[in-house]
Amino acid sequence: MHSSTRFDHGKVDRMGKSNVLIASSKAKREINKMEPESSQQYMCQQQQGMSSQRTQDLHMYEERFTLAMQTSTDGWWERDLRTNIAYFSPRWKQIFGYTQDEPLNCFETWIERVHPDDRGCLEMILQQQMNGQIETYEADHRVRHRDGTYRWIRARGSAQRDTEGTISRIAGWHTDITERKLEEQTQARHAQHAFFRADVSMALAKRATLQAILQHCAEAIVLHLYAAFARIWTLKQESSVLVLQASAGEYTSITGSRACIPLGVDKIGQIAQERQAYLTNDALNDPRIIDKEWVRRERMVAFAGYPLLVEDQVVGVMAMFAHEPLTEDTLDALATVAQAIAQGIGRKWAEEQLEERVKERTNELALLLDVSHNIASKLELRPLLDIILTQLKTVVAYSEVILYTFRDEQLSILHSQGPLLPEQMKHLLLLIEQDITRVIQGYHHDPFIIDDIYQDTRLSPFSMYTHNERNIVHLRSWMGVPLMVKDRIIGLFVLSHNQPQYYTQHHVSVVQALANQAAVALENAHLYGQARDLAVLQERQRLARELHDSVSQALYGIVLGTRTARTLLERNPNQLAEPLDYILSLAEDALTEMRALIFELRPASLETEGLVNALMKQAQVVQRREGLMVNMEAGEEPSLPFKVKETLYRVAQEAIHNSVKHAHAKKITVRLYENTTRSFLEVIDDGVGFNPNQSFPHHLGLMSMHERLTLVGGALEITSVPGMGTHIHAIIPR
Repeated sequence: MHSSTRFDHGKVDRMGKSNVLIASSKAKREINKMEPESSQQYMCQQQQGMSSQRTQDLHMYEERFTLAMQTSTDGWWERDLRTNIAYFSPRWKQIFGYTQDEPLNCFETWIERVHPDDRGCLEMILQQQMNGQIETYEADHRVRHRDGTYRWIRARGSAQRDTEGTISRIAGWHTDITERKLEEQTQARHAQHAFFRADVSMALAKRATLQAILQHCAEAIVLHLYAAFARIWTLKQESSVLVLQASAGEYTSITGSRACIPLGVDKIGQIAQERQAYLTNDALNDPRIIDKEWVRRERMVAFAGYPLLVEDQVVGVMAMFAHEPLTEDTLDALATVAQAIAQGIGRKWAEEQLEERVKERTNELALLLDVSHNIASKLELRPLLDIILTQLKTVVAYSEVILYTFRDEQLSILHSQGPLLPEQMKHLLLLIEQDITRVIQGYHHDPFIIDDIYQDTRLSPFSMYTHNERNIVHLRSWMGVPLMVKDRIIGLFVLSHNQPQYYTQHHVSVVQALANQAAVALENAHLYGQARDLAVLQERQRLARELHDSVSQALYGIVLGTRTARTLLERNPNQLAEPLDYILSLAEDALTEMRALIFELRPASLETEGLVNALMKQAQVVQRREGLMVNMEAGEEPSLPFKVKETLYRVAQEAIHNSVKHAHAKKITVRLYENTTRSFLEVIDDGVGFNPNQSFPHHLGLMSMHERLTLVGGALEITSVPGMGTHIHAIIPR
């Protein structure tokens, strides 16, 4: 068990009052017992004692107040509204730079020193107190120190009223909170700088245009650092000019007099040229800021300009103006961000260059692929060269391009594109033939670049040209790329440009890849020409054999029969019937054979009667002439152009010829049909067959069929097994 004692403070007070009343009653009774004279004397003694006690108490209170004023870090002030006299404690004077002995008795001494931005709010609070709206207040504001700087003060005050309720006195404390405020501001700036750096980092990480990224950075400077305005320029390398890319704040336009600034001109151009930051917190008196009137009118105080450097190379300039001085930590944040923006510009330029290079490389590969397809599908050389030279200009610019052939160390112009007239090209060839031949031999078949043909000693005729003569040709920069086939030069690509030093090794690599394709095209065209000539020769030889074996023999028999008939006419005319019938039979056979041969050369029925009838007649001729079975399976006439029909007829003709002459077939089947997308021709025999995977360089019939179908966009499939016949399958898209 625990017990506790409760103190009734009200009871204690009542007890104290009771004791005072008791003591007072006793004193009154004692006074009443005294004589009147003694009573007055007693009363005087009591009053003197009470006055002395009050004096002692007042002195004690004054000592306590003085001690409080001396030990307090706050300044005390008060104002008597009846006399309008103000009092400022020694500590108050010390806070604002006054000496202890300076008399300050005017209330305006404080109010006049309040910062203009804070004075209105403070005066309103004091007026509310005077009006009786508030009894006490607390307000933070800035007050000008005697040295001209401003101190942060926390003011707390209250009012005293007289017996009638009127405010007669106001007083309060002033606490110097400058250090606390500065620390708070520093922490706030540090947080703001962190947000600033994060905002810029996010902008630099965005996938956007460089101008959009830099605009975001300029806006971040204005937002987080309270700049009046901020701008960012980038350097245009080829002209050494700074180009305004972003502007935010009070000025947002990126056009005007500051849109393009050459290096070394104006303070922005000087920052870029000198590669040094330029900072000032006194823009009005700074000698390098020329437009003082603008600075005064716009109330600009601080300026900060930074060169944007990537590996000691200037990529731009970042600059800002502010209405307030810039602190050291703000300048540090700006310097850090300037480095980040510079790296961002460099990275963006690298990305753009990479994207451009990828785009160029894609175009180059697409060109090479297109050229490869054209080489595979086109056997006519001149149309193919037109395509190659036209497509070349999409990836490598040129004023003139000439394709030379190189045979027996002699140049000849095969093809060209550009403004040169044929006479000018002939004149050019006469000038350069010996020199270019020497250059090619000197470079050991490697590509070569001539930066300026009028300055290069290897091309001696051009160094002697006058200015007027040079204008005729318009050539300055040259690039030569040999066309190689098995370590042998068969030609030369020469590209020229009217700008000196235009071509680079990258151009060489692109043209070299194309030159390899062109070399294949030239070689294919050469082989195709040889194959075509050989095919013509063999066809002539075949026709000669056919004429010799059939028509020639028939004509020889007719001659012999005619001589016999002539003899019988003289000796025994009654026996003429038999030799004449023999002659007539030979003439009819010769006529039939001649018609068959002429039909093979130019089947007239193909154009008039269609492909189906032409194939049927071909089958009948072969069956009658060769004595083997030819089956024809065909539906309705296919809806194909005449050129495609003629191609299918020639393929069938060649396939049947191969079956008769090489496969020694006994039976041949010819099929012609189509569906919604393709047309098909099949020639199937039961001959000796062969291995289609082997090479048959002397069998030009297969090559001829393949080439014919390729020219009309078709394809040839061959299936054969030795001893089991051959299946020729031609497919043509409709």
